[in-house]
Amino acid sequence: MNRFIIFGAFDPFSASEEQAVFSLRQKEKGAGQFVFVLLDSLSAFSQRQQLLNYALKDELADFAVLSIEEAEGKKLMEEGKKASEDQFFFPGQVNSLYPEESRLLLLGQEEEKKGFGGSEMRLPLKVLTFIIAHGLYFVPKARSYYKFRRYQHALRVAYTAEKIAEKNGLDSYKAFQAGYYHDITRLASPYKYARRAAKEYGRLFPEGKIPVQVLHQFTGPMLIEDVFGVKDPLILDAISCHTTGKGQMTWLDMILFASDKIEPGRKYDSKRLIKAMEENYLTGFKEVLRVNTDYLESGQSQLPKFTDQLSQACLESYLTKGNA
Repeated sequence: MNRFIIFGAFDPFSASEEQAVFSLRQKEKGAGQFVFVLLDSLSAFSQRQQLLNYALKDELADFAVLSIEEAEGKKLMEEGKKASEDQFFFPGQVNSLYPEESRLLLLGQEEEKKGFGGSEMRLPLKVLTFIIAHGLYFVPKARSYYKFRRYQHALRVAYTAEKIAEKNGLDSYKAFQAGYYHDITRLASPYKYARRAAKEYGRLFPEGKIPVQVLHQFTGPMLIEDVFGVKDPLILDAISCHTTGKGQMTWLDMILFASDKIEPGRKYDSKRLIKAMEENYLTGFKEVLRVNTDYLESGQSQLPKFTDQLSQACLESYLTKGNA
């Protein structure tokens, strides 16, 4: 039986292990065994096994799979030097504990990502949910920017946006990312970002001052690009208008704006609006915008009625007689 022994941290954001498995599956048509030697910082070995199985299940359907810890991996390597049928692989960065020998195939020197921002890797939602639920990778850093209730809101927005996007045949992964990060500077905006936002966007607001309730939509994209490596302009732009809206919005702009207003934790029954968004995000967005505008104008909201150029452009584009 062919046995492939793969040493790696299984970083789902560099996808190096997936690339290794895919490459080997193209070459090997018969059955075999994959042995994953898990080298990473996760303290719970069972978490690594579960995450590995979630992410690689489809690629490993015909193979026996064994996940072992590093100490066992070292023994296998010593034994493998005498066993010609074993093949060793080091995807991604080669661990310094192991020498680069001519018979070891090195695959894909991938740069590790700080967060799930890169378009290079698409995590299945089940994997992403597992990572968030267990506080792995980028999660502790992201949570440090949120208070508990605000973080729970961000998660609800992420899952609401993800489902709406999926129902509309759109990119649910990007929708989830936008929702997860959308309020990351709501608690506080670092001074350097606040100053930059005032310079770039202040002119769009009365007296050149950005309301505190709106500032985070501008500073959030700056922070997640610098700290978490999110570079996708579609995601950054959606976060930058999720409070005010704007004229000529993208599908993600609309879905994030609406999800923020209608996620299930809001203090009203939003099921009708969620269903409308899932059936058709454009017509659903217009209805959410109409309801939100009525709410702001009623005086019941703690938020002020926005009179800035972005909000006015949004209303003109989507709630005027010709576009409503």
